[in-house]
Amino acid sequence: MDEALASSRQAVSCNPNHVGANLLLADIWLAKNQPIEARNTLEDLYLHNQTTAVREKLIQVLLVLVQFDKKASVQLRYYRRILKLDNEHQEAKTQIQRIEQQIERANQVSTDEKPGEVEKPTKLRRFKRVKNWLSQIALPLGKSLTWLAFTVFFGLLFPIGLVWLDSYLTTQYFSFNSFLRSVTLMLFAMAVVASITLDYHLSTQTFGQRKFLDGFLFTIFPSIIIVTCVALFYIPYKEPSEKINFEQLRIIEIYILLGVFFNGIIVKFNAFKN
Repeated sequence: MDEALASSRQAVSCNPNHVGANLLLADIWLAKNQPIEARNTLEDLYLHNQTTAVREKLIQVLLVLVQFDKKASVQLRYYRRILKLDNEHQEAKTQIQRIEQQIERANQVSTDEKPGEVEKPTKLRRFKRVKNWLSQIALPLGKSLTWLAFTVFFGLLFPIGLVWLDSYLTTQYFSFNSFLRSVTLMLFAMAVVASITLDYHLSTQTFGQRKFLDGFLFTIFPSIIIVTCVALFYIPYKEPSEKINFEQLRIIEIYILLGVFFNGIIVKFNAFKN
């Protein structure tokens, strides 16, 4: 068993997206009574390969984990993950309803049996709500903002450096208008929105069943940005500098960038949240 595990892990390391190798590795982890490792293997694979075989194996492992951990809150999390993978999974729907009712009854009994300690459970519930908010909102938001910061830094560091170097070598002051005229910001906006859109269409469907939101974020919005940027490309080359309204151009480019940033934050927030 150990030799098979070592061989499978080596195969996966050589080709992380190989379906057969990952499914075999997951089966070996299950045979070794380590379903958590099996789930980690399949979750990584599912990010890049959402075939029926991978999804069904992942659901099978999650059902094993439900039996592996008897804690109601943990089981609820596993069943919700199953329902996200298959929104028609009847067992997951039934068990989620049962566990939620069980938790609700337990909280009610706890409050009824200890009327003198009502304040303590209330504070505990508030603490849990805050903790849940931090895990569901604050942490994913922080990660998405970190992604945005690194994207802006590494995406614009080189072009800004080139413009600054050009102004230094020509003994001219750094001109923001010249930076706008170089259409660098538009190229950057197109690159970011294209990267997010391609990542969505080629890998994971981030927003699941919300088709309208999918269509807007990953089809309509990118099309608007790209068409607008392409239209702006012609301005610095067709019009002489004295006829270009750089203030208006600056406002348009800032609005485009803000739209791209908000789009990226929303998409990455949802990805990190899940």
